[in-house]
Amino acid sequence: MKELLPLRFFAQNGLDSNEYCCSSHDIGEAWIEINLACIENNIAEINKFTGNKPILAVVKNNSYGHGMVAIAKTLVKLGVFGVCTGKLSEALELRNSGLECPILNLGPFTPQEAELIVSKKISQSVFNQKVDLLAQAAKKMGMKAKVHIKIDTGLGRVGIRHENALAFLEKISEMENIKIEGTFTTMTEAPDFDIIQIKRFSEVCEKAERKGILIGLRHAAASGSVLNNADAYFDMIRPGISIFGFYPNPEELTKRRIDLKPALSLKTRVSCIKQVKAGESISYRRVYVAQTTETIATASIGYSDGFYVDNTKEARAIINGRLYPLAGFVTSNQVLIRIMDDTVHLGDEVILIGSEGVHSITVEQIISHENISHYRFLTNLNPQLPRYYKSLSD
Repeated sequence: MKELLPLRFFAQNGLDSNEYCCSSHDIGEAWIEINLACIENNIAEINKFTGNKPILAVVKNNSYGHGMVAIAKTLVKLGVFGVCTGKLSEALELRNSGLECPILNLGPFTPQEAELIVSKKISQSVFNQKVDLLAQAAKKMGMKAKVHIKIDTGLGRVGIRHENALAFLEKISEMENIKIEGTFTTMTEAPDFDIIQIKRFSEVCEKAERKGILIGLRHAAASGSVLNNADAYFDMIRPGISIFGFYPNPEELTKRRIDLKPALSLKTRVSCIKQVKAGESISYRRVYVAQTTETIATASIGYSDGFYVDNTKEARAIINGRLYPLAGFVTSNQVLIRIMDDTVHLGDEVILIGSEGVHSITVEQIISHENISHYRFLTNLNPQLPRYYKSLSD
C-alpha cells in the first residue's frame, strides 16, 4: 500500500488512433483516489452530532477498501482516541507502521501470539479463558496486558454471555498482569431489541462498578447506533463506515442526519477503442450485439480489482465529463463502454466511482442494481490497487 502522499494523476500519453491498443504499462491500470478532506469532514460531522464523544475508529478490512495505514494515521491527526481492527495481523501492521495510539484487536489470537500482543501494546478483545494466555505472557515480560471485555448482549456472535459477564469481569479484575481498558458490546441495530441490549449491558456495568471493579471505557455504538441511538454512546463510540462517507443503511441515507461525504473514487484509463459494425458482438457468449455501427472503448478494470457489476445494463462510466453506458460482461481485468462519439481517446481517464462536471457515480447507485451491500462492495476492492491520497493540507 502507498504511504500517505499528495494526490497524483497519471499523465495521458497523447495517443489518439481509434485502432491502437496500448498495454497497461503505457496507459496505467485501475487505481483508487482518497480525498482526506472528506474524512476530515465526516469526523467533524460525527463529533458535532455526538457532542464530541471519544472515537474508537474502525479501520478493519483495509479501512473498508480505503487503505488501512494511511487512513489510521490521518484519523490520529484528526484527534480520534484510537482505532480497532478485525484481525491481529491488521493491528500489528498498524503498530509496526509507527502508529502509537491505542489499537484494539477485535479478532482472535493464538497462544503463540500472546507475547506479541503484550510486547506491541495491542489491546485485545477477550471473552473466555484465553485471557489467561495474555496474563501469563504479561507476567513473563513484567508488563500488563490491556484488554477490552466483550459482552454478548444478544447479537450472538462472540462475547461472554451477559448473564455470566459480572463473574468474568470480577475474575479478570483480580489478575495482576491484566488491565481492563474497556468493556463493550455490539448492537444488533434492531430498534426494539437495542433497548434490551442497552439494559443488559448497563446492568452488568453498574453491578461491576458497585463492586469496585474498574471496567474502563464502555462502548457499544457503531455507525448505525451513532446516528440512531444516543443511549448506546456510553463513554466512547465506535464508528466505521460513516467515517468514509457512507450511511450504514438505506434509511439513514434517506434521512441524512449528518452531511457525510464519500472519500473514495475508483478510476482507470481507456486502453483500446474500436468500431463494431451492426450485427457484430462483444464480450463472452455474444452477450452484447451491436444494432448499428458503434464505437466501443475498453477500460482496464474488472472483477479481479473488486469492480464486480453483474447488471451492466444499468452501469455507467464518466469520461471527460460525459456519462456513458457499459456493455457486455465485466470480466476479470476489463470493462467495455459504449462511447457513441469521437470525444474519447486512448489514455482518457475513466471514472467508475466519483464525480466530474455535472455527473457523479456513487457506490449506492452501483449496488442498487446488485444483490450486494456497500460494506461488501467496498471491502472487496483489491488491496493491490494503488491508492493515492489528497492530503489534508491541499
